Amino acid sequence: MRNKVEKFHSRRAFSIVEVLVSVTVLALLGTGAIAGLLSINRTVATNRFATNAQAIAQTRIDRILGEPYPQGCAPPAELTPGTVTQTGVPIYADPVSNTVIVAGTVTTTVNDLSRTIVPGAPTSRLFQATVAVSYTYGGKPASVALTTVRTVD
Repeated sequence: MRNKVEKFHSRRAFSIVEVLVSVTVLALLGTGAIAGLLSINRTVATNRFATNAQAIAQTRIDRILGEPYPQGCAPPAELTPGTVTQTGVPIYADPVSNTVIVAGTVTTTVNDLSRTIVPGAPTSRLFQATVAVSYTYGGKPASVALTTVRTVD
């Protein structure tokens, strides 16, 4: 009878070794989960900035394509050949404080591809526009570039 009582009393609580092992396992699992969540958060932020940069470039392309350019008229100002660079363009701003988190540079390059196809015929007015948005996040440079071609309406 005494032997049964000793066994019962000896297993009433966990030993210190069992507690330390379980706490260590939980700490390792928690650390792994937090590291995974931080990695996912970085990936989401990187994708958000890339999406915003692409939207900025697409907006500039839409502006170039949307300007009226009737036959026989001068091309719109957006189609002036050359390169225009704008710095400090907000790529992402905090939605609560409106603080700019990531700013970048937008470079618009317009090339005049016009040429006379048939001698004596009117020159075909053709322009190529490239909009490049570049920025740095987490010490890594990133960029998005879109290109379009435009002629008379």
